[in-house]
Amino acid sequence: MLVAQLWSQMANYEHTVQVCRRALQLVPKLPRAHYTAGLSLLRLNRSAESEQEFRDELQLDETNVNAQFHLAFSLLQQSKNEQAVEFLKNVLSTQPDHAEANYELGKELRIEGKASESLTYLEAAVRLKPGFEPAHYQLQSAYRIVGRSDDADREARIYRALKTKSRNITLPPPRNPAHETPSSD
Repeated sequence: MLVAQLWSQMANYEHTVQVCRRALQLVPKLPRAHYTAGLSLLRLNRSAESEQEFRDELQLDETNVNAQFHLAFSLLQQSKNEQAVEFLKNVLSTQPDHAEANYELGKELRIEGKASESLTYLEAAVRLKPGFEPAHYQLQSAYRIVGRSDDADREARIYRALKTKSRNITLPPPRNPAHETPSSD
């Protein structure tokens, strides 16, 4: 699993999945192997495969909140929204301060036309992760739908300020190989 995590950190997700699957051949109930493979498959935009990996991980440890959350996320990507909502609610019943689960559930409820219900979750997401731009955007939208214009305007201002700040991040200049001195090997 350490080798799989190393491949994942290097963003070689295909190889991560291969290593996890080899490890599972040797130890079929290896903790976190299905989870790690599932994360890599999500990054490869292979949601249906990641869904199965997360389900397999939950067979080994049904209390794994991260596997539940990522299963919900893979279900949302496949438009299996009702199932996703149930998993997000499960995550929040055991870990109410899970910012991403609050955001995803709030966003989904807003999309379903349940703006009033979405407010609780979106407000929690903003409280738990104040610098998360998309949560402020979704919250301003939900406020606007329910007629809370002042709150919507405030969240829109916060969203724009965060967006501006993220655009103004200065990165170091790229290295210019033409000005580097060749090494003497």
